[in-house]
Amino acid sequence: MQLLTASYASKKACIHVLQTRGGGNCANALTAASRLGIDACLVTKVGNDSIGQQIVQELQADGINTEFLLRSQGASHFSYMIVDKKGKGKLQCCFMQQENFPSF
Repeated sequence: MQLLTASYASKKACIHVLQTRGGGNCANALTAASRLGIDACLVTKVGNDSIGQQIVQELQADGINTEFLLRSQGASHFSYMIVDKKGKGKLQCCFMQQENFPSF
């Protein structure tokens, strides 16, 4: 997940902070299981891009077996959130592939 802290001006977002964090229902559940001492394994497919590599590294760092994880040509899917800097509850969550991610 890409976490972007933003303030809004003239309907455009000014990005002040960019943080990258892994997550999602399956990854979160497997991480919790691994931390409880349960053997956890993920069978899925990610792209051979930098985001795919980061996903694999984070899973492995959490002790999740990625032996059956497939790498495909192209971009990995990911989500990002834009959070209002002042905490006014403005939140936007988008799901996309890396080649569609806006440039900052």
